[in-house]
Parts: sequence; C-alpha cells; structure tokens
Amino acid sequence: MSNSTKYHWTEEYHDTLKDMNPNDAIKDVESMSDHDVLYRVNMRKFQQDYIADYLEYLWELSPKDFWRHIEIMFSDETELLLSDNMSFVSILCNEVAPVSVINSVVKYTVDKWICDGFETINESLYKDILSEIIQEQNKLSISGIKLIDIYPSDQSGMDELEKAFNEIIGREIRNSFKSW
Repeated sequence: MSNSTKYHWTEEYHDTLKDMNPNDAIKDVESMSDHDVLYRVNMRKFQQDYIADYLEYLWELSPKDFWRHIEIMFSDETELLLSDNMSFVSILCNEVAPVSVINSVVKYTVDKWICDGFETINESLYKDILSEIIQEQNKLSISGIKLIDIYPSDQSGMDELEKAFNEIIGREIRNSFKSW
C-alpha cells in the first residue's frame, strides 16, 4: 500500500517521495490506487503549484506513472490545472502519450467544449492549452486522433462531436505552453 494515504496535501507526499530512494519512490507511486491518484491531482484547493511540481517530478521519476496520473486527472470534471509550472502541458505537447491518455484528454476537452463547461474567466486560456495538447498529439500520432475510437457508441451525436473536435484542431493558439 502506498504512503500517499498518510498525507493530506500533495506537497507533503511529494516531499516524502523526493526524500526516498528513487526505486522505493517508484514502488510507492505504482502502488497508489486510482482513488489516491485522483485525490493527488484533482484536490486543488491551494495545491495547484504543488500538484504541477509533483507531476513534473513524476515525469523524471517514472514516465509510466506520470501518464497514469495525467489520464486520471482528465477523467474528472475538475477544471484544468493552472500553475506557475506548466511543464506537464509541455510534456503533453512534446511526448507521444499513450492512447488511453489521449482519449481521456480529448473526451474531457470535447465534452467541456460542447457543454460550455469552461470557467468563464479562464475560458480562452483553457481552450488554448487543451487545443494545443490535442493538436500536438494529433501530429505525433501515426494515424491521427479518431473520434470514433473515443466515442464508439455515440453515433447519433457524432456531428456535434466532430464539429467541436474540428474547432479544437483548427484553433489558433495564442497562449502556447509547448516550449515551457
């Protein structure tokens, strides 16, 4: 069982991991339940910067665990993580993500896009960040992102999904984090 459950704040858990032998830290992160991961990446109150630093550390420690955290982060309705450290977005723009992660990011983005689910004050920034991630992953993918693979049973709403997806793919990015 992971030590993660011993800590309320992501910052405390992150500091503990950094003090551990890297192999022990990897084992601890790998033993986290999906619920523990969701809590670490989406319990945002006063923790945005710490969560972003934690994700950056995970990338250096274990890319496999980084991708798991990203996938779970985008499986929730929580607003996009904004921080002084947006390196996780740069990683998402420059590294080939696992298909499950891409699907999670696309579904999160398209669903929010269609439902006007973005926080109004940051809507343009959120749309730029998410669009840039999807545009870059679409370029990195051998066959491109296909909505039918993400929404296989939603044939009746496919026109609306494709319209939103095309807006995302065609969006001009004003706030780029690719080269963070």
